[in-house]
Amino acid sequence: MKILSKNYSSLVLFILFAFGANIATAQVKKIFTPRYNETISGDVTMIANNVLSRTATTDYNGEDGNHDFSDNVYVDIDNDPSTFNSSSANLSNPKPNAACLTIESVLLYWAAADKGNIQNGVELDNQPNWNFNEVKLMLPNQVAYTTIVADDIIYRGRDENPHFMNDPYICVKDITSDVQNLNNPFGKYQVANVEAKTGALTSHASSNTGTSGGWQMVVVYSSPSLRMKNITLFDGYAHIKSAAPSIDVLFDGFQTVPNGAVKADVVMGALEGDRDISGDKLQIKNVANTFVDLDAPLRDANNFFNSRITKGPSNGNNNFTDRNPASTNTLGFDASIFPLSNNGNSLITNNQTSATFRITSTQETYGLYLLGLAIEVYKPVLEMIVIGTPSSVTPQANPTNVNFNPEITNSGNDNAENAVLTTTIPPVATLVEPIIGLPSGVSYTFDTNTNVLTFNVANGVFDIGNP
Repeated sequence: MKILSKNYSSLVLFILFAFGANIATAQVKKIFTPRYNETISGDVTMIANNVLSRTATTDYNGEDGNHDFSDNVYVDIDNDPSTFNSSSANLSNPKPNAACLTIESVLLYWAAADKGNIQNGVELDNQPNWNFNEVKLMLPNQVAYTTIVADDIIYRGRDENPHFMNDPYICVKDITSDVQNLNNPFGKYQVANVEAKTGALTSHASSNTGTSGGWQMVVVYSSPSLRMKNITLFDGYAHIKSAAPSIDVLFDGFQTVPNGAVKADVVMGALEGDRDISGDKLQIKNVANTFVDLDAPLRDANNFFNSRITKGPSNGNNNFTDRNPASTNTLGFDASIFPLSNNGNSLITNNQTSATFRITSTQETYGLYLLGLAIEVYKPVLEMIVIGTPSSVTPQANPTNVNFNPEITNSGNDNAENAVLTTTIPPVATLVEPIIGLPSGVSYTFDTNTNVLTFNVANGVFDIGNP
């Protein structure tokens, strides 16, 4: 091919994955909807910490449930009189060897049981001089807090009439731009003033549910060297009781790989899961259309919501302890990201476009506010190298021919079909036709009015492994 320019661009067919959720309405106080939904070359990670414990600054590693105590106190590590609680967690680079790693989305959730003391028939506020939908945030290498206001109050039990159970609330703030503006997004994140009930908590239904509260930061990142994943984060609020029906969450619109192992990670956040009470389960409908129990590192199938902050093998250690305090029993607060155990593709198989999760309980009471799925998908990635001969041209009176030889390879994990490549010949150049040396299955057209050169590529040319 001979043209007098080396400018080029390529048009690649992208498959867009719509993601939806259908959820049974029983016990669902706020319908789960996608907060984030993208297909990227990347992955998801998270950090979290609780705000209620046995002491203000030390780790609690016992096996009791949050309902076993009547004197739980705020965690408070900062010695700052302007805060009534505070805790921190460290975000490390999840893929230190990945090229050009970019932070795509950062969502900060905070949630707590906020039932106040009843005096003269009136429920008092636990923090009269503080708004529950505000927290203080200190980013890495900062020495002062910034007060942030939630973008969305996902649910608040006090807004119901009558007030609901333990008066849970869930708030979320998109802090993506704040994190992206940091010189280094990795380091210590500290959150303060998450309003919650301290001491003991007896619900409006007169059950001893116990205190609970914490914060969770979910981070989506990308790198051209990482595999393609469809990442969707759903939030809402479902309050589960042993006497009530289970709740199903349907993920649909993705496309698993056509062959080989199907790999996926699950993200979860919940309130009021007790360490010492079993019967709470997270299930998935398998390929035989049967709901089966899930387990994860340190999360038994029959006590999945068990007051832990955990991260599965693909995201670090099982117990996430890179935080202050680093309690292994977070007394009613659960946050996790874990790999789906999909041996033999028994849970999610090839060419599958939906998956149904179920939350259920035989004796435990808990509330789910976050459920996400990061699943590997197939997508073509066309990479182009163009070599020009000669490599540089000195302006002169007589035209100079420059030969261009483009090499295009498909480095993705799926075949590219209906591919079209285009480039615009600049006004100072003239295309020398006919173009020679095109591979079989590739044809071209040239619009002399717009100077747009278009290559149409037959299916099969950009199959994986085709040279």
